[in-house]
Amino acid sequence: MITRYEIGRIIGTTTLRAFRFVIKEGMEEYVKRDEFVIVKESVSGRDVIGTVKDITVSNDLLPDEFGRDIYFEDLILKEGEYPTPVVKVLGCTCESGLEIPRFGIIPGGEVYLADDDILNRLSIFLFLAK
Repeated sequence: MITRYEIGRIIGTTTLRAFRFVIKEGMEEYVKRDEFVIVKESVSGRDVIGTVKDITVSNDLLPDEFGRDIYFEDLILKEGEYPTPVVKVLGCTCESGLEIPRFGIIPGGEVYLADDDILNRLSIFLFLAK
């Protein structure tokens, strides 16, 4: 049996090409640029593999419009701060490798680190495609 590690939950609007997620507490060290992740396609339940392409960090207590010339030494702004990885969808796993998803990815769904089995199948497919 394959063990998958949940690293977060999908948030916001999803597309067939990309989605964002929030990182589960304690899993921050496992989420980095170019890491492969897996989510489920909504209708078929097939694995959708993607790669983290960017990580934005925002703080609701410090909006973008907040003045840059304000003295911050006495402020504690860690609360409300959260990283949000942006994932590029590579495709759904299938017998011949990967194919473009045909159904959406549901906001609120679990995000897992890609397991060795899927990465091995993906690398074989990419090797054969050369």
